[in-house]
Amino acid sequence: MTFKDAETYEQLIRDFSWHVPEKLNIAHEICERHAIESPDALALVEDTGTCVRCYSFADLKRLSDNLAYSLATLGVNRGTRVVVSLGQDAEGLLAHLACFKIGAVSVPIAALYSGEGIAFRVNDSNAHLIITDRAGADKVAPLDMPGVSHIIVTGGMAQGDELGFDALIAQDCGAYPLADTRADEPALIFYTSGSTGQPKGALHGHRMILGHLNCVRLGFEMAPQPDDV
Repeated sequence: MTFKDAETYEQLIRDFSWHVPEKLNIAHEICERHAIESPDALALVEDTGTCVRCYSFADLKRLSDNLAYSLATLGVNRGTRVVVSLGQDAEGLLAHLACFKIGAVSVPIAALYSGEGIAFRVNDSNAHLIITDRAGADKVAPLDMPGVSHIIVTGGMAQGDELGFDALIAQDCGAYPLADTRADEPALIFYTSGSTGQPKGALHGHRMILGHLNCVRLGFEMAPQPDDV
């Protein structure tokens, strides 16, 4: 039952059910299939404050493929936890896409947290790698995170043993083989704010994207158009 098929709201509520396929990957749903069907379509417009950057679906696929290969060489495998502590920017999207393609578990952490707040979530999630900006790297640098083997820094600001995000996405490695993930396979760990105790990680599978896509459709009055961005 869909919105178009239902004659009344009551009928829609009565007959609606989720269709969850056995296999599902978030990267395929939000990038890969669009890169195949309409590679040149505009996918993202980012205003950095100093310039405006536009990305097609083909751009997002190519850059996230490159990053996925780079992360794999750094020991990120299916199920590996990767912390992404960035703002609402293209680098954050590419980081999440790369994790989903590998089958790794992305752990988004708000960049506004203190170093201690980030480090707690890093250690609690048993994260292997952190992707952040210069400010985030400086906050966690003096803290004990024994499970972290690499810190990747965006904006061309990597220092010392840190790795540069821009260099990793610039390595043209070709198409990354998308992990054949199950719909219920872990994809993301979201942490609570910890207002009544220590923050708690909530594990979500790839199937969560099905609900979020409907929220996006609602934002476009249930009928997003081909040129909407």
